[in-house]
Amino acid sequence: MKFYILTNKKWEDIHGRKWGPGVENLIPDEEFWKIYPDPLLAIFFNRVETKQNLIQSGIIDPVLWEGERDNIRLKTIRQIELPMLTTEHYIRFGILCVLEVYREKPFVKWAEDWLSGKDKSIDTAKAVLRWTEEEKYPAKVLAAAEKEAEITIMQKVEETLPKSLEEKVLAERAIRMSGWGRQLVANSRRAIQPGVEVAATAATYAIRAALATSWKVWLRESTSKKHLVYDAATTALRAAGLKGQNLDLIAIARKAVPEFTDFNK
Repeated sequence: MKFYILTNKKWEDIHGRKWGPGVENLIPDEEFWKIYPDPLLAIFFNRVETKQNLIQSGIIDPVLWEGERDNIRLKTIRQIELPMLTTEHYIRFGILCVLEVYREKPFVKWAEDWLSGKDKSIDTAKAVLRWTEEEKYPAKVLAAAEKEAEITIMQKVEETLPKSLEEKVLAERAIRMSGWGRQLVANSRRAIQPGVEVAATAATYAIRAALATSWKVWLRESTSKKHLVYDAATTALRAAGLKGQNLDLIAIARKAVPEFTDFNK
């Protein structure tokens, strides 16, 4: 099975392990997060920050290697040319990852318009970012669901036609303690599906990455575009895991970079 890994100019990976033509290493399971099945993914997930941010969990000026994998035994075969990726490629990748797990209409419309080139305006991106952060914040969704459950319970109480405050209190208590009432409250607390909050967070990263392409916004941001894309993609992966969903990252990467030539055949 083919794999791809990045090293520095000394042919050392992020853990300081030495590679080269025909070099073989045993990789423990916990380090497989930096071994990739596709060259584009190796580049997209190479998180490197500017010197000012002092954040580095990737390889600066990387060398890309192709190798063969046999379980935990890996052997690098040859150096291959790094895919030439633009800022737009990175942002497309982040947006496409998020679209797999976050399907709220305002975000989907913005994402599709941005990807097609129809609307890449700062104002639209800011509006969708604000909506994603505020209007669909899970706490508000939960509060709305609980309020709806409360209204339903009180409607049931009124249907008993209580003749006094005491009868109303007793009726309300009986309804809340009934199997129906308990189930209604439990359902309201499950209003937020697993992964929704995480997916919304991923969406904010993708939007911020797109916004950072504007020099005016960039001057006020301390986080790089590639960093935001990395966060969007990894957060989308976490949301997918919570939802029990699998993301085809290779297909997403190829869609983000449609002009990529598969030199691995």
